[in-house]
Amino acid sequence: MPFRSFRFTPVLAGALALAPALTAQNRDSTRLKEIVVTATRTPAPIGSVGSSADVLGAEELARRQVASLRQALQLLTGGTVLVSGAPGGV
Repeated sequence: MPFRSFRFTPVLAGALALAPALTAQNRDSTRLKEIVVTATRTPAPIGSVGSSADVLGAEELARRQVASLRQALQLLTGGTVLVSGAPGGV
């Protein structure tokens, strides 16, 4: 009898190992529509703007050794930069 229980142990271990992968595939995902944010061209003091704004000054950029606009945008909270093509390409 011990031989029979030993024979099913690898099968049970394999089934338990695959269970999380199978359940992960069944989760529903929600895809949100793209949101484009643009600025108004009306100058306003940062304290009077109704939403949050991040400011990166020259000292901050120099301290972090930022060499491109892409690197600067990645420093912002929630900043995401998608690159397609080679650097400098159109």
